[in-house]
Amino acid sequence: MTTPTPTLYAGPNPGYALGAKVGDLLFLSLHVGGDGLGNGREAPFDEQVRQAFGRLFDTLDRAGADRSAIAKLTIYLADIADFDAYNVIYRELMPEPRPARSTIQTPIGHGWRFAVDGVAVLP
Repeated sequence: MTTPTPTLYAGPNPGYALGAKVGDLLFLSLHVGGDGLGNGREAPFDEQVRQAFGRLFDTLDRAGADRSAIAKLTIYLADIADFDAYNVIYRELMPEPRPARSTIQTPIGHGWRFAVDGVAVLP
């Protein structure tokens, strides 16, 4: 069996790909807010959420898909007390039917309060 070579979608940080397409699946790397170079972590929580989703949607766009292609998201919160605030924005940004989702409280690192990754099925 031949292992497919992934198509990588690069971002402003050359250290990692924002997504990797293998077959009809797009594996979305961890996205945080800001500019992709570490700037923006001092932003208020709601801005971090919107910026992270915006960057995730940009990666989808580069792969020729939109948010309706997302099958699974994993949400990372530095503080689970932010869940309700995040959930209001999530419901606004994600169309019905919404993808499968997991939400985890975990230290994210470098001062970020929110991060998201996931899997999409490409057209």
